[in-house]
Amino acid sequence: MMLYWLIRRYSNKIKRIENISHLANLEVLWLMDNGLPCILKVWCTQEIDSLTGLSTLLNLKSLWIGSNSIRSIGNILDVNSNLEELNIAANQVWSFKDIINLVRLTSLRRLSLADPMFGENPVCELCNYTTYVLFHLQQVQGPCPFPPPPPLSSLCFCAV
Repeated sequence: MMLYWLIRRYSNKIKRIENISHLANLEVLWLMDNGLPCILKVWCTQEIDSLTGLSTLLNLKSLWIGSNSIRSIGNILDVNSNLEELNIAANQVWSFKDIINLVRLTSLRRLSLADPMFGENPVCELCNYTTYVLFHLQQVQGPCPFPPPPPLSSLCFCAV
């Protein structure tokens, strides 16, 4: 019998995620509103390597890291090929380069870069944000906060 784990830690002001690499069956990890400044140490202004050990969580299906201070996604999630749901709303993601990195997550079905509960990332304010996400992340079913009706979706693909 396999045990599957769910970890929910939010509003605790966690600065460093440690000692989770041994949780091989972890499927759900919620780290909202913890003040995590980054996913990649390269982007940190402090010496923080948040989400250390994420690469060993191969069964991870849901990751909620909204309302932190994450500036870049990079390729840190590439090994999490089973990831189906990602909420990274209300962070500091501002570049389309980070969204294109999510294309490699072929199991990703739900993506939230903007969330009514937390807020949005600066990238969501770009005029072609919706078109860009619809075109590049076709496997995502919602919420994003879309999808639009099918005719509008077809127009978006034509516009790119």
